[in-house]
Amino acid sequence: MNILMGLDLIKEIREYTDEVLLDEYAFNYQISFALGLRTLGERYFAPRTLYEFRARLYHYSIEHPKEADLIYAQFEKLTDHFIAVAGLNTDEARVDSTQIMSNIKSAGRLSLAYDVLVQAIKALPESLMTDSLKVFLKPDYKTHFLYQLKKQDTLSRIQNLIDHGAEILEQLEKHPKLKSTTEIQLLERFLSEQAVYNPKENRWLAKGAQEISPKSLQSAYDADATYRNKNGKKHVAYALNLSETCTDENPIQMVTHYDLAPNTTNDIELLQRAIPNLSEQGIKDIYTDGGYYSLELTKEAQSQGITLHYTDMTGRKTSSEKLPYSEHLVFEDYNKDGNYDFAIGQPVKNSPEFQYVLFSINPAGTVYNVPVVGYKEDGFVYSAEDKQDFLY
Repeated sequence: MNILMGLDLIKEIREYTDEVLLDEYAFNYQISFALGLRTLGERYFAPRTLYEFRARLYHYSIEHPKEADLIYAQFEKLTDHFIAVAGLNTDEARVDSTQIMSNIKSAGRLSLAYDVLVQAIKALPESLMTDSLKVFLKPDYKTHFLYQLKKQDTLSRIQNLIDHGAEILEQLEKHPKLKSTTEIQLLERFLSEQAVYNPKENRWLAKGAQEISPKSLQSAYDADATYRNKNGKKHVAYALNLSETCTDENPIQMVTHYDLAPNTTNDIELLQRAIPNLSEQGIKDIYTDGGYYSLELTKEAQSQGITLHYTDMTGRKTSSEKLPYSEHLVFEDYNKDGNYDFAIGQPVKNSPEFQYVLFSINPAGTVYNVPVVGYKEDGFVYSAEDKQDFLY
């Protein structure tokens, strides 16, 4: 399992096709060494092993969304061990989110589409098999189709299979008896669940992964296998939230926490879910961007001994001809009123110094001036300790 998971990580990092990946595993000592093997050829396996592993991982993650955290449990054990060995300081961490898992899930979807199509082709009489369909019955074609593939080509391959499936159903309009076979009915079901008909293009188009029902077909060999809906929640793990140590004194930095969630989950919720775990790790300061800002989250983190620092705010892209505000924003609760404050500065004419104005943001999202009583040595603004009327 470690080797197979490691290979998929290497594939994503290097952007290998499966064919290249397996060649590198067999003949590249650096790849072998990275996977914990010290001798080339120490462990060989058939390409289908990798394919089956992905398919099983895909089905398991969908059918057992909570139990899938067994992988995370192993991650925690290894992380704790590496932190102790390296003597890392975990007081400070940075948090950010990204998208992940789509390629693993697409690979599972691709193999499903291939198996459904091949079964349907085998159910056709020879007279209805076109040359474009016969090629799928060649013994080595599946390996070529599934493994000589870059990740950005996965969706186009799925669409190719859907096109061939639609071609079969169109041919069978004049053969109602054939349409009643199990293989063709399975193809019809797959097409209706995985694609949508576009009348303008007169074509079935692949749905986005998020549009596919949890009850959709999961196996070409078991029509009753479906996504498992536990506690009324339907999970498609696409959003990845990461926490990494960032203390300057550390010789290396390490990812200490990750969280997978549906891609509709916002950053605030992702960080809220992570706070208890990060608190247990002894983290005292978290640095993240403005997409995570929430007054409630800030207070919740403080209650668990963590201070959140926002280094950027969300918004439209800044102009290259203007000085970005984000270059001069430091978010702190200067006057201790529970709202985050920030200073906006501009250069003083004929002087190397900056002139600053202090603002604050309340829970309603209103930005207002904060009264100023003085300046720090580094140029940032002090605000009044006592509550005063705001300028506007």
